[in-house]
Amino acid sequence: MDLAAKPLAGKAALVTGGSRGVGAATARLLADAGADVAINYRDKLKRAEGVAAQVEAAGSWALAVRADITDESAVDAMVAAIAERFGRLDLLILNASGGLEKDVAEDYACGSTATPRCWWSGRRCRSCRWAAG
Repeated sequence: MDLAAKPLAGKAALVTGGSRGVGAATARLLADAGADVAINYRDKLKRAEGVAAQVEAAGSWALAVRADITDESAVDAMVAAIAERFGRLDLLILNASGGLEKDVAEDYACGSTATPRCWWSGRRCRSCRWAAG
């Protein structure tokens, strides 16, 4: 395989909010570059399946995986599904609209206001809800 044509061959990526818009476009670009892509969605199964079909049409493996990224157990299940399908996770694209939902606390995505931790790494958050340190 020509690595210049497919520089991400052998890599696995997760695109949160990957069922539409920028997330879907990113999933397609990653597939074009050779990456296998997990397309995370919360409610848009049909759209996620459509993006997965486009990823596969580009010659990559795809996985449409439902998870609300504000729910730690859902994220754990999503990561387990990705590990089962691809055996690895090399690239994480945080595209989901976390923070745009109405009527939620500003730090809701950390999982807990008492002991805020990054949902992905499990480490304490700093000034931004996604930064871990």
